[in-house]
Amino acid sequence: MGLLWNKANDLTITKVLRFQKGATMLVTNTDNSISTVDLTEVGVLDVVPGTATASKAVVLDASKGVATITSATITTLTSPTVNATNIDAGASGAAGTVDIFPTTALKGKLTLSCADQTGDTAVTVTTAAMAAARTLTIPDPGAAASFVMTEGAQTLNGVKTIATATVTALTTSTPIIFNHATGITAFATGGQTSATALTAAFNNITTCATAADSVKLPTAALGLSITVRNSGAAALAVFPFSGDAFNSLAADLSIDIAPKGQITFRTIDATTWYIDEFVISQAPSTQKGSLVVKAADSAGNTVTTVTNASQAAARTYTIPDAGASASFAMTEGTQTLNGVKTFGGGIAFGAASTLKADSAAVSATGNDTTQTATVTKMAGTITTGSLTTAANATTAVVLTLTGVVAGDLILVTLAGGTNTTSVVTKSAIATTDTITVVLRNDVLVTTALNGTVKFHYLWIKQ
Repeated sequence: MGLLWNKANDLTITKVLRFQKGATMLVTNTDNSISTVDLTEVGVLDVVPGTATASKAVVLDASKGVATITSATITTLTSPTVNATNIDAGASGAAGTVDIFPTTALKGKLTLSCADQTGDTAVTVTTAAMAAARTLTIPDPGAAASFVMTEGAQTLNGVKTIATATVTALTTSTPIIFNHATGITAFATGGQTSATALTAAFNNITTCATAADSVKLPTAALGLSITVRNSGAAALAVFPFSGDAFNSLAADLSIDIAPKGQITFRTIDATTWYIDEFVISQAPSTQKGSLVVKAADSAGNTVTTVTNASQAAARTYTIPDAGASASFAMTEGTQTLNGVKTFGGGIAFGAASTLKADSAAVSATGNDTTQTATVTKMAGTITTGSLTTAANATTAVVLTLTGVVAGDLILVTLAGGTNTTSVVTKSAIATTDTITVVLRNDVLVTTALNGTVKFHYLWIKQ
């Protein structure tokens, strides 16, 4: 049977109040509505505040906290702060996501989710030790994309601007676009201090109005490579950054780039830029030498240009082995040509030209029959001793000259002397290391020669 309690302001129970199994309580609310309380529901209130117990109510502790809740489904949390050792979104076989919304409504969200792995493995995203607070931003790649990783092979699409990078291996399907700048004006009047600073990997100087207008490289750092092109009208002065140097030059000295010229500067240490001082062409066979073209110091800051005339057909110009260090023969200036030069065509001299042979003056000695002398030049002037050769008689002048062989041409011209009687050259014959010039007293009467005879000779190799 039921027990009906009338409304009372206070009810004090000093012992135990028991209810029959299945009993209910009718509770009048403040709005006079009636709530029915099943007494089994009262049992769930038997809990320790702050501790989650199975099939019991959750009661916060004094710090508004609850420990050891295994799982919970929460539809909405307003301005929550979650402090947890581990947070699981979903479970094995049930995908889960973490959605993060921005401050502004209807401006998208960031979703973190997991795709199926090859095996039952965990993918961990963690941070390295940061030296300071960092904000790492995901840019808009313009399409679905992946993060670039330090390991594995990946294909990078689009233009990537890399400020600083050390690359071990790089494969590209399109050309690499390096940082470049054009339309650069060199600093007028030149010098290092106010020189136009170059900041790109490739720099095209389009205005260099006066020789020695200047530009300046950035601070040297090992591994840097800077290309400078002079598209201006005058020679461009390129300076290193203050305290740096080019090759073996002293610090802060410049080098020039001729108009339309281009140089690539590479660092070999923290303060030195290296530039190619040579143009090197390797022989096609291994260890068979190379051809090196380089510049020497000129008298002034001038440019030496090697160019070709208009060719009617393809040509190959060969540098022969000169047998020793040598210079090219030029169409202008005075030069000495050593060695035997064989001309396939004729030699044409201009109207005012002269042929100067290596020559010396030598005196011969002997008697009216034979005079001798030793010469060392291809040409010379020979003066005999005083002769008294009889009329129509001859005197042989024998010249010893190393290198002469039979068949060489010997040209002789009489050049005077103290003799006053007529004399002619009968013959000039070359034999091994010897030239024999025969002089004849051309007088048919009894008059003898009465002094020295002088003649010139010229030796020409056959």
